[in-house]
Amino acid sequence: MMISMLRIPSGITFENAEPLSVLLPKERQEKIRRLKRGRDKVTSLFTGFLIKRMLSEALRLPDADRFIRYGKYGRPELSSPLRGHFSVSHSGEMIGFIFSDVPVGIDVECCGRYNLRIASRFFTETEQKCIENSSNPQDTFCRVWTAKEAFLKMTGSGLSRPLNSFDVISEYKAGRLKTLSVKNHAVSVCSTSVIKNLTVQEYRTEEILPDFSADQNSY
Repeated sequence: MMISMLRIPSGITFENAEPLSVLLPKERQEKIRRLKRGRDKVTSLFTGFLIKRMLSEALRLPDADRFIRYGKYGRPELSSPLRGHFSVSHSGEMIGFIFSDVPVGIDVECCGRYNLRIASRFFTETEQKCIENSSNPQDTFCRVWTAKEAFLKMTGSGLSRPLNSFDVISEYKAGRLKTLSVKNHAVSVCSTSVIKNLTVQEYRTEEILPDFSADQNSY
């Protein structure tokens, strides 16, 4: 199983990137329009192009992203006749994508300091003890947090399911959940099947967006 990662270059403005949005599905264009902040619009646009590229490669079908539909709680899904499951997440300048034959979820976070109040409110007793007994509580807190987000994305239930209603430690032990560190970000992946091997492929922006160079200031 491979995680595809993309870093958004700093200094990119939506005014420069906006012309490329017409190459994305109407639903993604509408989502971009609804966003207020320019940086959020840029992130959504880059996310759309990462999805487009990775789905096309995985399914060997140009513009496979036109078959994306959204579930009850907003999870993106592939409609018939395409088969497969994917998940996407972003934090700051990093975007992560994963594709699988079985339901899968990914979460990317640039975590701050360990927050005891958040842990006591949203984590199970087992998860809290795991953090407290860890030699690096901040790192363990971040792993648990991203793991819970990835689990919810895999199930498609979103935040309709309380975070303290399930325990991710058992998922780690079962091999269905793994967390990697990528450029100071925690990246967790959860699957309905055992994850035997999890790798990361980092992409340059010009590999994902057409006619783009990280050195140029306009499109």
